[in-house]
Order: sequence, then structure tokens, then C-alpha cells
Amino acid sequence: QKLNERMLTVTPTSSKVAGEIHPLAETATVPSSEVECISLISRILHLEYIDEDIYRGECVIPPSINRIFGGQVIGQALHAASKTVDSAYYVHSLHAYFIRPGDPSIPVLYLVSRIRDGGSFVNRSVRGVQKGKVMFNMSASFQMHEKGLEHQSALMPIDVPPPETLPTSHDLRKKLLTDERVPPPVREYLIRQAAIPIPIEIRPVDPPVDHFKPEKRPPNQVQWMKAVGRLPDDPRFHQIVTAYCSDYSLVGTLLLPHGITFSNRRLQSASLDHSMYFHHPFRADEWLLYDMNTTVTSAGRGLAFGRVFDKEGRLVCSTVQEGLIRMRAKKTDSSGNNNNKQPGQPGQQQQDTTPTPTATTATTVTATATATTTANDSKPHKAAL
Repeated sequence: QKLNERMLTVTPTSSKVAGEIHPLAETATVPSSEVECISLISRILHLEYIDEDIYRGECVIPPSINRIFGGQVIGQALHAASKTVDSAYYVHSLHAYFIRPGDPSIPVLYLVSRIRDGGSFVNRSVRGVQKGKVMFNMSASFQMHEKGLEHQSALMPIDVPPPETLPTSHDLRKKLLTDERVPPPVREYLIRQAAIPIPIEIRPVDPPVDHFKPEKRPPNQVQWMKAVGRLPDDPRFHQIVTAYCSDYSLVGTLLLPHGITFSNRRLQSASLDHSMYFHHPFRADEWLLYDMNTTVTSAGRGLAFGRVFDKEGRLVCSTVQEGLIRMRAKKTDSSGNNNNKQPGQPGQQQQDTTPTPTATTATTVTATATATTTANDSKPHKAAL
């Protein structure tokens, strides 16, 4: 609690947030709500030094279910790896696996292994540990900035409305609350979510999915995203923040061609792995266009790709994620009745009925994210921020 209070304390004379996070630029001109959001993203990614190459991170925002948001683990792990690398090096790729579900009630211990320190490249391995067991691992490679050949065949989607003209995920959530079809348990959930601060602003380009009558859609979706407020100028911090954001919507993309939403009680979904490639410097507090698509789903898994463009159309980073999208068999009782309750009906694992999908579906309800869970975990699978 004292740490949180320190991080929210602004010192106008030095334009810094007290604590060991990052200085704020022009704090005196930033509205208090934006200051709080900047402090929040810093607290989410904050790490406590334990010993050499050992750090501890906590879950600052309580999730709606007992799972840590996967993007938080990726961001904290990248932060831990960056702390062991000279500031002249920037991450150019990372590859991560979600091994066990993360418990938000206890800290995650990040153990960094210094695999190699070369002249141009540096490699680190990070393990996330809870209760003595590895729940996450990641390899990250860093490179010194250098000039070289340049080529880009990937084009930014055309005819995309400017982000300023689109509703935010918060606006869409409020609109959903006016829908008479929303059952009381789901409505109460959405009201609770509205009270949780979100440090990332997401504006979907595609029209929202009807959670009550979902239809099959093309296997792609687009959204604008950025951190709220002005972040510090450290380029590595912007990479870490974008790593945190990148896990919001990829699994949701896998569901689009199937006409399924996360409200379906038979669905079991999770991020299985996550990769990122950083191509150019960028700012995470300026609008970025996240263009996502899926090429295949099979064997209860799907593969999603993401391309992140700045407003000038430059491809600044790419993502790849394999996700679990398993449909459980329908359960019937001895009389032949279907025991799979419809969305919103009270029953076991009620939070699993809440329409909290990612991406196109996610932004209609709230900014949500995939929880770190495993293929054999049958508990609710989405952790809404």
C-alpha cells in the first residue's frame, strides 16, 4: 500500500513520480486522471529487486477471475530481462510459453539467466515462478541499434477511420449495459468492471459482435490502441508497455470465423505461447493500429498473427500467438436435459458466462485479456482488466 501511494505521489518541482519507476514528462500539464493511468501502468510493470538477476512482480489490478493476465507476465518478464542488459541494447524478439495458470494473490518470482553477452546481440532467458513451480518461461534477444537494409511489403489496412472518430471500449461497455437482453449477473459484472482503472485505451475498428446472436466473421480484425497519458521517453519502456498490450486480442481473433464468443460455456480458451518481433522504434503512448488475423484452427488450437503499425503506416512490430480454443462436449443429465446453462444463468463457474471476449468482441464489453492457463485447466479462462 505504501508503495502504491509513493507511485501516485507527484512532485511538480522535479516532474517525477516518487518511487523507483520512471520520471513523468511535464507532470504539471497532465490531467490527474492521466497521471493516475501513467502511474498505474508503471505499477503493473514494476519489479522489486530481490537479488542479482532475481525480481518479484505483483498483480496490481485484481482480475475478474483467479488468473493473472498473460500480458502482465510478458511485460514483467521483459522488464526483468531488460534490467540485466546494458541500456544500449533493445529487445528485437521474444518467445514465451504459458505453462501454468498464474495466481494473482501471490507475487511472481522472475529468475533471469544471462545466456550470452555478445558485441551486437545479448540473449536472456526468464522463468516466472510461483509456489516453487515454473508457470512461464521466455527467451528474449537484444540488439544494439544499427543501420542496415530496409524493406516493408506489409501495408497498413486502408480506409481505417481515425481513432478519434471511434468509440472506446469503455463507451461500448456502457452501451451494452443498456441492452435489455443482458442478464442481471452479467450486468453486475460489467458495473464492477467499470470501476477498475484501465491504463490502455482501445478503440475497435470493426463493429461489435452480438454476444447473444454471434455470426461467423472473416478471420481478421483491427483496433487502435495506446497507453493513456504521456509515458517516459525510454524506448525500452515503450517496448515493455506494448508487450503488455499485445496479448489483449489475439485469442479472440481465433473465434471470429467460428461464430463463437467467450460467453459460450463450452469454450475453453487460453494463450499457449506468444512471440514478438520489434522492427522500428515507436511510442506506446501514441496511436498504434493492431491488425490481427488467423490462418488456421485445428486440434483445439488456433494460430493468430498481429501487425502493429504507427499512424504513418510503418510496421513497428509483429506478433504471433497460438491459442487453445477447445469446445467441451455437451453434458446431459439422466433425463437427457442439457446441463450447459445459457449465458447469464446462475450456476457453477458463473464468471465463465460473462461476455468478456478479446479484440472485436472484447472491446464491446471491456478491455480484456487472456489468462495464463493450461490446456488441462477446466476453470474459467479469461482475466478481465
